Amino acid sequence: MQMKIVVMAKASRSYERMKKFFQKEKVSLVRAATAAQVYPQAMKHFPDAILLVGEPESQTGEVKALAEKLDKTSRLSFIPLFCLCREGSIEHRKAALGLGIDCLGPGLDTASILFFIKGKISLYRKRSALKAGSIALDPQADALWADHGMRKSKYLTPEISRFLYLLAAHMNEVVSDQEVQRHLGIPSTGLRMLLSRVRQAIPAHLRNAVYVDRVPGQGFRIIIS
Repeated sequence: MQMKIVVMAKASRSYERMKKFFQKEKVSLVRAATAAQVYPQAMKHFPDAILLVGEPESQTGEVKALAEKLDKTSRLSFIPLFCLCREGSIEHRKAALGLGIDCLGPGLDTASILFFIKGKISLYRKRSALKAGSIALDPQADALWADHGMRKSKYLTPEISRFLYLLAAHMNEVVSDQEVQRHLGIPSTGLRMLLSRVRQAIPAHLRNAVYVDRVPGQGFRIIIS
């Protein structure tokens, strides 16, 4: 699935350069000219990350208001927020971190920007919600979100939550029985009932969008629309 990033960039020229490179790497960009425009774009596109480019000084009221609004919106609160600023001082980085903004600092080329964002998104996903198709899985709350993260559909048991998260992280791929056993800490006999339990755990209104299957002799896979 293609990664999507909302980018706040006042200078259209720098944004177009970044967009051209990111598209080659199969990353889709959505532009917001100001911090105030970031929130509606994030609500519309449900991105994997948000990047503030140029001079999004974290001390300004506009960026602070954006960070606070994102944090208060359940479906957006787990989306990582980055800034790429001309100023790379310790004071600036500390101020940015205080707002939950990960400052990448100045002087990075486009390839390095994408490299760091992808790497940090991977780290965020290990401890926060995972977006997969029309759903999101929150491992901290053991919750399944529906409608692109708009509403919390159901709380899951910790085991089912970890299992769905593992499959969603490898969507459309087969996760081996051995990997499932290792991840959940269950014996091979525990795999027999796992499929029926996870299917029962998925709410009826989501069963057309989320399908878990067993590949005989190989493992499990999840298909999400």
